[in-house]
Amino acid sequence: MKKKIIKTGIEESYEKLAEIDKIYSSKIHVNDIKKIIRAYEIIELTSMAPTEAYKEYKESFDHISDNFFIIKLISSNDSIKNKISSRIKKMFKNGWIDEVVNLLDNGVDINSHPMQSIGYKQIAELLIIDKYIAIEDTKILEDSILKETWNFAKKQKTWMNNFEQNYILQLD
Repeated sequence: MKKKIIKTGIEESYEKLAEIDKIYSSKIHVNDIKKIIRAYEIIELTSMAPTEAYKEYKESFDHISDNFFIIKLISSNDSIKNKISSRIKKMFKNGWIDEVVNLLDNGVDINSHPMQSIGYKQIAELLIIDKYIAIEDTKILEDSILKETWNFAKKQKTWMNNFEQNYILQLD
């Protein structure tokens, strides 16, 4: 699908998507290739416009969601940031940079979806500039990864608020 969209052109693919699903296309940027690709995958798999497919999925999910027991875990922002920071340091200590080097050396494309994950993306981009990063020189990289991970954690917290929780557990 990606090759087809690139061949057609991102803007033209976006314009065709806008003809198919004006609502969905108005919610995404013309250059957001991942969401454009996903929209065409949804169309191909479901024979429905993404807005229609999401609506149908939401209706079916609302029906079965009564069977879920949702527990919301709450930690202070400081606690979450400390855990993220600790995990990042541990991953660097355990060879995260070597892992990314190995993935790139074995042909994993820097633009592939897995390499766009938080941390992997930042390390891979830095490795393109400087193939040999000393573990002592990772402070700026760690800070960048911490910032991206914290932003993602905030999005997760906001997303969780969309659901009615059956039980809330304070962890701190």
